[in-house]
Amino acid sequence: MRPLVFATIVLFPASYALKYVYGVEVTWIDPAYLVGLLALGLHFVARRGRLRLPRDERAIAAAAALFVVSYTVAGLASLVRYSASQGAVAPTAYSVLREPIRLCLSAGLFFLVLFVVESRRRYEAVLKVLVWTGIAEFLLAVYMLIAFAVSLYLPPGWADYMKVYYWRQALYQGGLVVPRLGGTFFEAPIYGLFMLTTLGANLLLLRLSKQRLYKVTLAVVALGTLACLSDQVLLGMVALGVVVCLTSLAGHGWHRPLALILGLTAVLGLVAWLGVSVARKSAVEARLFQTRGLSVGERLYHVGRALDHFETNPFIGIGPGLYGHYAAKTGSWPRTVTVQVMLPEILVDSGILGLGAFLIFAGTSAWWLARKPDKTCLGIALSLLIADSLQANWKWGFVSFALGLTIVHHRFAAPRAAAAQESG
Repeated sequence: MRPLVFATIVLFPASYALKYVYGVEVTWIDPAYLVGLLALGLHFVARRGRLRLPRDERAIAAAAALFVVSYTVAGLASLVRYSASQGAVAPTAYSVLREPIRLCLSAGLFFLVLFVVESRRRYEAVLKVLVWTGIAEFLLAVYMLIAFAVSLYLPPGWADYMKVYYWRQALYQGGLVVPRLGGTFFEAPIYGLFMLTTLGANLLLLRLSKQRLYKVTLAVVALGTLACLSDQVLLGMVALGVVVCLTSLAGHGWHRPLALILGLTAVLGLVAWLGVSVARKSAVEARLFQTRGLSVGERLYHVGRALDHFETNPFIGIGPGLYGHYAAKTGSWPRTVTVQVMLPEILVDSGILGLGAFLIFAGTSAWWLARKPDKTCLGIALSLLIADSLQANWKWGFVSFALGLTIVHHRFAAPRAAAAQESG
């Protein structure tokens, strides 16, 4: 079982960018999903169908399952509704069920961690593999960028891919072109999101082991995360840094209220900074009379337009992933376009049913993590939520996997619990 779990981690960077590199005309499914589900299935068979969780983790597992079921039900209801319609441009069954299937696959990796990582030794091994996979991805991304810039060797297909990627993902500041790392991911923000998960894994590893090597890897992974130059990922890093700093300050006596004051100040500061940044970018983009290709203006446009469609089906939404079907009717957007903001997208996709279930899952997880002595896991989960919520698509298996790691960490954090798990 362990090799399959490790293979799942190593395959996280095998994204759908490979489809474009090698010109494969197939429906792409990330191989990490397939290997991870195979590992979970074999574990289920080995345990003869008896999968057990610690009692205090069952509420989180139930809330996650509730969200997946609610989102899937919304998709099935949409399929029935569109099948009964007589419209000539009704969406296909694949386009209606694609996103619920993707969510189910992502949730499978969350449950893989909960059920399979049963000992401290296996948990530390999983964290180490994830950290080293992230470092390998960072080094590969650096080489790919340098190789493209100075005409070094790149495998067949990658040179042509980098020509497109470099100019498509670069930042333009006046006459300066600032390249962004992306590695084997299709976009720099997705690469940054993956590196953020490895940064969280490195922090968790340091909570269990004080080896100097992993202090060095922490710096390397942090540098690799910063190199994506993605606003949402950098904001997630700031949130993680604030929680980690406050955790180190919090203690007994006067440290606790001081930490609380600093925490509230930092959170309010982040909100204010984000609000000013959004307002400033929106003002600039409004003066340009365009939204497409401009991150804030495009997101605000899609959120507003999506909420208009929500009013037509408030309980189950218009159908998971189907916003692009409506946006394409304007003639300005492709069918693949998304709302690009998680909570409004869930609301429009699956209505009050799906968003309510998601909030139950998020609230249950946050409440559970906040009650634990080590708040590092809460910071990691918060940072991932922030960084993921502004992606073009928020259903990423490695994020679900990392969220699972924050839950099981507390099984092995206490010395007694760790010793008991190690002996078992």
